[in-house]
Amino acid sequence: MSIRGALALAPPSTTIAASSFNRALSVVADRWSMQILRDSFAGVRRFEQFRTCSGAPRATLADRLKGLVDRGVLERVRYRNAPPRYEYRLSAQGTDLFGATLLLLGWEQLWMPPGAARQPLRHKACGHLMSPELICSLCGQPVTFENTEYEILRMHGKAACLRRSDVGCHPPQRRRPMA
Repeated sequence: MSIRGALALAPPSTTIAASSFNRALSVVADRWSMQILRDSFAGVRRFEQFRTCSGAPRATLADRLKGLVDRGVLERVRYRNAPPRYEYRLSAQGTDLFGATLLLLGWEQLWMPPGAARQPLRHKACGHLMSPELICSLCGQPVTFENTEYEILRMHGKAACLRRSDVGCHPPQRRRPMA
């Protein structure tokens, strides 16, 4: 089941295991893995193309590609037999990371320094420039810090859950950077 499918079926107050968050981060939470994903979404498939686009050292790139394949984010597909040559294609799991990657790009664009070059995002269906936004899969409304409830299940021998309301966490005042 895709992330979108799982979220659509989740009850309103879903328990999020701390270890599941860590597992997700272990897949993509380093500079090179994120650049490989970015390049994959742009259509890059071959080792030398990834190296050119990312600037990653060969050994680092080989290690990250292997890790992404081992975790099911990319698929290693032979495209030539003699000598054997492979390319790396996004799996269904990897394609599902597109939304999270876009949200990170949107955050970066919102908070980048004034005058920095912005990466335009165009929605192909309507042809307009767009900003990524997280919306509820059931009602279509924006999902924000203020209107979302979640719990973090502590996995270190404790059965108790930590709720945002239990620790007195309040939404921070949202500031947009000065233009």
